[in-house]
Amino acid sequence: MGAVRTQGTASVLTPPRALIDAAPVGAISVDRGGTIQEWNAAAERLFGWARPEVVGRVLSTVLKDEHGEPFADTVRGVSLIGAELRLRNRSGDLLDVAVWTAPLGAIEDRFDGYVVIVADIAERKRLDAERTRRVREEAERAEAQARLRQLTFLAEASSDLSSSLDLEATQRRVAAVAVPEMADWCTLHLLQPDGTIATVATAAADPALEGALEELQRRYAPSQLGLSPGSRALRAGRPFLVSDVTHKWLARTAVDEAHLRLLERLGPRSTMGVPLIARGRIIGAMTFVSQTPRRRYDTASLALAEALARRCALAIDNAHLHAQTREALRARETFLSVASHELGGPLARLKLYTEVLQLAQSREDLDDALLKRDWRA
Repeated sequence: MGAVRTQGTASVLTPPRALIDAAPVGAISVDRGGTIQEWNAAAERLFGWARPEVVGRVLSTVLKDEHGEPFADTVRGVSLIGAELRLRNRSGDLLDVAVWTAPLGAIEDRFDGYVVIVADIAERKRLDAERTRRVREEAERAEAQARLRQLTFLAEASSDLSSSLDLEATQRRVAAVAVPEMADWCTLHLLQPDGTIATVATAAADPALEGALEELQRRYAPSQLGLSPGSRALRAGRPFLVSDVTHKWLARTAVDEAHLRLLERLGPRSTMGVPLIARGRIIGAMTFVSQTPRRRYDTASLALAEALARRCALAIDNAHLHAQTREALRARETFLSVASHELGGPLARLKLYTEVLQLAQSREDLDDALLKRDWRA
């Protein structure tokens, strides 16, 4: 099997030299005092010292770690299993290695030394670094593409929202603009002049949901849905996120059993509510709902929803201002029409009297009776 080397009362099984040198990894054996006993061919290639140069030397004087500390101090009293270390070779260059250590056989619990197996992992580390670099680049590229998609989406949304100043059309566009890019269905709630909240528009990617959404809108006023994301966002003036909608959350949010069944039909898996703020005032809120596991709302989703909500709030506010302006113009036209009718007779008579006076300056024989005529109505 192999030669037996005797040291004191301990015996150590030593493999044949040919087997040791054939090993693809560095094999080093050290006695109880830390003196190198074996140093195979792979260790020679790895560290640059020939076997005769190191056998008989203390290991701590040969191998140092990246901090210049003796390698022997690292392994003293511990067993390493594939520990990744950085050791210096004869030239002082750092090597990435994996190290295994094990005590050599002892008799009567006396430590007889240890064996060190060292594998060069530079290529593996290089491949790991290359793989990490590719993964990082792919992540950065995916992030850049996602950001580009978001910017494109927001630009298209802004264009769509600004295409009309009609209030009702704008409200429908606000609900629809998020579907299906950001949500499977979306609801728009607006504060009314009397302080109440009204659900003014809904949109769904799946037409099969429209019936359930209409029933939800018809049977339950927004004021009843105090725990819904949209209501919370509207009241608090800040966004509200539920990344994972559970049955327990639905049950707590539902007004009654019928409402719970209706919510279950709509199948929300993730949801968020975002306030609509225009000119420093909260004018409403939007509720975004995802039904698909692949779309789980997170803080990044919430940031995009807030960016969209700012554009929606501006569009709604502009439509309101446009409607108010048109109403003011109609009121002015009505007033002018009435005023013109009421003042039409006196103004006409005043105009005629002025013309008569101008004529009198050029006709001295103007009839006194004409001048004395009663011009009052």
